[in-house]
Amino acid sequence: MPDNETMESGYFFTFRLGDEVFAIDIRKVKEVVEILKITHVPQSPDYKLGVINLRGSIVPIIDMHRKFELNTFTKTIDSAIVIVETNINDETITIGTIVDQVEEVIRLQPSNIDEALKIGSRLKTNFISGIGKKDDNFIIVLNVENIFSQEELLGTVQ
Repeated sequence: MPDNETMESGYFFTFRLGDEVFAIDIRKVKEVVEILKITHVPQSPDYKLGVINLRGSIVPIIDMHRKFELNTFTKTIDSAIVIVETNINDETITIGTIVDQVEEVIRLQPSNIDEALKIGSRLKTNFISGIGKKDDNFIIVLNVENIFSQEELLGTVQ
């Protein structure tokens, strides 16, 4: 059964990383911005590209390609930064994720979302809430709270 909290609204923001389509609960998305100047923070993990200045707020930027061990990100005219909010220990954390292309907001009925596959015990798939189906395509539904550990989001791990 897919994660109920993630499935609650039924509306999902979809985006591409390489050839794959991913979705996150629309309630987690604050905005989409063009790729801004990213300031590198020394000794950060390779998936943490740095920070941006978003109207006076410092927002860490994550390369989801590296975090998910996908193909290398190449900036194109369609690339964007998706600003998302998540909660850890009752603290709201804002992060930016670089995506190849913004798709659309879609509604997925729970009947169109299957449980995330358990592909062997060594693969970490707890960040996947389910696999959605739209037409003949699969959409990987992400659980933002589980993509990063508490230490990663709160900045206590280098």
